Amino acid sequence: MKTRIFFSILLTTVFTLLVASGAVIAMLYGQISTDMQYELLTEARYVARALNSGLRDLADIGRDAPHRITLIAADGRVLYDNSANTGDMASHDNRPEVRAALATGEGESSRLSDTLRLRTFYAAVRLQSGEVVRLASMTRGPLGLLTSSIPGIVGVLLLAIVAALYVARRLTRSLMEPVNAINLDDPLSNDTYDELSPLLLRLDHQNRRIIDQLKELTAKQRELDCITGQMAEGLIVIGSGKTILFANRSARSLFDALNRQDVASLHFMEVCRASGWLEAIEGAFAGRKEETRLSQRGRVYQLTASPAGEQEGKASAVILFLVDVTEREQAESMRREFAANVSHELKTPLTSIMGYAELLERGLARSEDVQGFAGRIRSEAARLLELIRDVITLSQLDEQDLRNRFTRVDLRALCDQVVDELAAKAEQHQVTLHCEGPSREVSGLKETLHELLFNLCDNAIVYNRPEGQVTVTVGGTEQSPMLTVADTGVGIPPEHQARIFERFYRVDASRSRADSGSTPGTGGGSGLGLAIVKHAARLHGARIELESRVGKGTTLRVIWPELPAGERDAAQASAAAGQ
Repeated sequence: MKTRIFFSILLTTVFTLLVASGAVIAMLYGQISTDMQYELLTEARYVARALNSGLRDLADIGRDAPHRITLIAADGRVLYDNSANTGDMASHDNRPEVRAALATGEGESSRLSDTLRLRTFYAAVRLQSGEVVRLASMTRGPLGLLTSSIPGIVGVLLLAIVAALYVARRLTRSLMEPVNAINLDDPLSNDTYDELSPLLLRLDHQNRRIIDQLKELTAKQRELDCITGQMAEGLIVIGSGKTILFANRSARSLFDALNRQDVASLHFMEVCRASGWLEAIEGAFAGRKEETRLSQRGRVYQLTASPAGEQEGKASAVILFLVDVTEREQAESMRREFAANVSHELKTPLTSIMGYAELLERGLARSEDVQGFAGRIRSEAARLLELIRDVITLSQLDEQDLRNRFTRVDLRALCDQVVDELAAKAEQHQVTLHCEGPSREVSGLKETLHELLFNLCDNAIVYNRPEGQVTVTVGGTEQSPMLTVADTGVGIPPEHQARIFERFYRVDASRSRADSGSTPGTGGGSGLGLAIVKHAARLHGARIELESRVGKGTTLRVIWPELPAGERDAAQASAAAGQ
């Protein structure tokens, strides 16, 4: 705008000067022509008067006259000319000034020369003798006058342009300063041209609307950030340019690229290169809803890509939803593995029972073998019953409402009970089993804690050496009790220690649990004993610590965490109410 104002003023000034110069030249030329015609006619009258009175001779007048003097007869013949040879001159009877003088006594005219640069003015007066005396004078024509004035005009024009530049610059600056100084944030506070008042009012109205809309958008953005920020699921929005428009906190924690400052210019291919990620997003942009699995940071996520703003079968944006399904996947895998393992564990004793039963049914067993077959059937049935009991126990430990049935349980009394129950088995394996330590109470299910301690002691006896020892110790503090089962058995190799609490995990499946030299979790048991221990400890909020050295023995500790005073009092009150 500033440039337009500047050049408008400059061009207007130059154009005005050119037009004014032309007008002045035209006016001057017209005035000069009028004055010259008048003077020439006046002189012609003087010459005519002098000739009529006989005071002077025409030759004498023509010799000193500043103008051309011609004497013309009534028939048009040139009788005298002070500037040319009359013999060479044509008749002047057709000249307008001569005809006018013959008719009225005086005549005037002017004619341009062939070059268009000179104009000749004529004034004719009729004498008493009937002849006509004519005076002529030449001057520059309009084009000649203009040509001769060009240097002056150019000089004046240059000066005018310089002045116009200066004035235009100053004027433009003075015009623009109030406009440039307008405070757009507060338009009504400006002191400027009255003509801008409607514009400033509109600006103020627009500013208020924009501020209100920004407040509303900010509130909605905060609300959206608050909602999406609390989501455990990842949420990502990809725009039409296939760049990231939005990513919540959970999504940013999965992909390092989303934590960049310029995330708005980040292409989705820069976030992740996994084939499932790329195919799902491209499919969503093509208008299809896509679902796939995505592994990220050691976790498994269900990725759902949904098209948004569909036009002509294609999406202008894509919304990604990432749900952590790691536990679900692990649970499903464990369920399948558990089902397969249970089926296998059930099939083995059942096959044995059916085989011995078939031999007895068909009478193929010798009489002296019948008792042994019956004993095998009974032992396999006992093994089958133990498996079923352990499966039921694990299923019960997965229930969510067991904590409501907690009571106060004395760990020392429970240890004494388990030691008494396993005394015969310990003696059979030539293992010394004893309990020590003070009385310690915990809040829990007595039958579940009994199962936990029984399985630990049973394993310690079975996987011990002849003349070995199993020591059950109740320790810790009143606020954080601890139960320790230590044996002098064969120990557990380091590579297996992290997995012995898995369901049906066996260190060496080829070795029988009946073999005293075998390792915990192997062979002929249900394979669920230590899994029950783990679930029972977790149910009671306790943790398990394992120390084992091959050939030296194994120590297992079940440690209850110390609860805050308020939670501890509430637990004791709940347990007392349960009793």
